[in-house]
Parts: sequence; C-alpha cells; structure tokens
Amino acid sequence: MQFITFVLILIFRPDKTLSIQFNTPYSEIGHREPYSLVKNKSTNLIINGVNSPQRLFFAKIRYTRMPGFCGATILDEKFVITAAHCVFFVHPHEVYIEVGDFSQPNPNFTLYHVGAIYLSPGFEISNRPKNDLAILKTMHFIAAARSNSLPLCHAEIPEINYPDVLVGTCGLGSITTGRLTINPAQRLREMLFTLTSYDPSGGLTFKSCRDDNYCTFPVFDGGNICVMDDGGPLFRLDCETLEPACLLGVASYSMAKIDNREETCNDGSFFVRISKFSGWIEGVLQNNY
Repeated sequence: MQFITFVLILIFRPDKTLSIQFNTPYSEIGHREPYSLVKNKSTNLIINGVNSPQRLFFAKIRYTRMPGFCGATILDEKFVITAAHCVFFVHPHEVYIEVGDFSQPNPNFTLYHVGAIYLSPGFEISNRPKNDLAILKTMHFIAAARSNSLPLCHAEIPEINYPDVLVGTCGLGSITTGRLTINPAQRLREMLFTLTSYDPSGGLTFKSCRDDNYCTFPVFDGGNICVMDDGGPLFRLDCETLEPACLLGVASYSMAKIDNREETCNDGSFFVRISKFSGWIEGVLQNNY
C-alpha cells in the first residue's frame, strides 16, 4: 500500500470474474512461461488475484487511530514481519495484529497487542521505500504459531533461475486499481509471479532491479499487489505441490503505468528480499525474546 492514500470503500462485486490470460513472454529479459501445471489449472479470478486457500501464517496489521491495514507474516510465537513503511510512523500501542483464517469471509480472529517495533537497518521512506522491513513483537504468545509460521528462505535464488521459480503472495488489499476507489477483498486472495532481474515499471524502459528488492512478473495478466497488500508475504512455492515452502520476501510497493493517471498499482510488484536481512531478523528474534 501507499498508506497516505485516503480510503474510500467501493461496493464489493463478488460476481466479478476474469478469464485467465498469460502474459506474452518478454524477449528483452528472457522471460519464459510458468509451469504448465499452473497454466492448465482452471479457476475463477477476482480482480488482481485468485481466491486463496488457507494461509494461516498471514496476519493483518491494524491501527487504533486510522483506517486501513497492512499484511504481515508470522515468524514465531512472539514476532511477525511486515513492511517498515506500514509502521515507522506509529508507537507500538497504536498498532495491533489480527491472526486468523482470512481465507474465509467474515473470519474469526485473535487480536494481539504490540510491545515493540524494530525497523531494518538503512530503511528509507519514499514512494519506493528502501530496506523496507519491520518486525513487531507481540505482548502475548501467538496461539499455534509454531505450526502456522512460515520459515525464512535463507538462500539467494540465482538470477539465471528466476524465470523458472514460481512464487506467490497473498493479501486482502484492493481488488480494483482506481486511484480514488479502494475496494478491499472480502476474503484472502493471492497472485502468482515469476522473478526478474529487471524493474518492470515504466513501460519498455527496463532498469536493473534494486538489490534490496525482488522484481516480479505476474503469471495472470494484470496481477499485482495493491493498496493494503503491503507488508504481506512473498513465498517460494514447491514446484510439485504449489504449497508455500518458505518466506522469500515482503510486499513493499507497487507502481502505476506512467501513461495512466486514472489508476494506481497496475504495473509492477516489488518485494523486499528476506535473504539480505536474514542475519538482522535472526538477531532481533534471539536478542529481544
């Protein structure tokens, strides 16, 4: 999300579906089609995503003094990880965490108060924030966190393997891209991506992706993270089961096509790479328990 955006809720249209269309491969960067297992899978789409199965490692960051939310991922019984720009401006008592099964409409969830917020080294706020990670420590143990947490992906993925690596994200952010009409999902939904070494924003003017981020191409045409998806997980998928294997990144920001002023978050999803910060993450968890 770009959190400074004012929230105007549009009526959700659960009947809205899209047919699956796969992007044309980008010859400039050697992008190849994703796994045939996904390509041949039939499903109904909501705008900018598919309905998600149960992802109990997903959590919501909420605020006591303002509307809106961010996504997060459970790391263990006391800690969740999110984007730093979601929480750098609040005190711990002004934010709380909701944990539950958000794949269901109107889910039951448990609320956890926050005792401390840790921002990653070198965090810089902008419309493309840098080193955009934060860890939140809860005041009480998160129930069933040991079985519902998502392990970290410690190893870097070689760039030569990017087009063949299938990754996914899940969230509850806007399912429409209008700048003044933010329409949150009614249940958890997710999108599949492949990785790229190039920044996909800005039309055909490809630039190298920043070293603190993973740049992604959507498997389904038009797929993207949007407002209030920020802070959510980017997970590497097991190529056989398509189940999340480990936490690869955290949703940081999305961009709009430079020639489209009516829409936002319709051109490029960017995620902070966990492997760059794995030492810092482990240090926070070990030294602040």
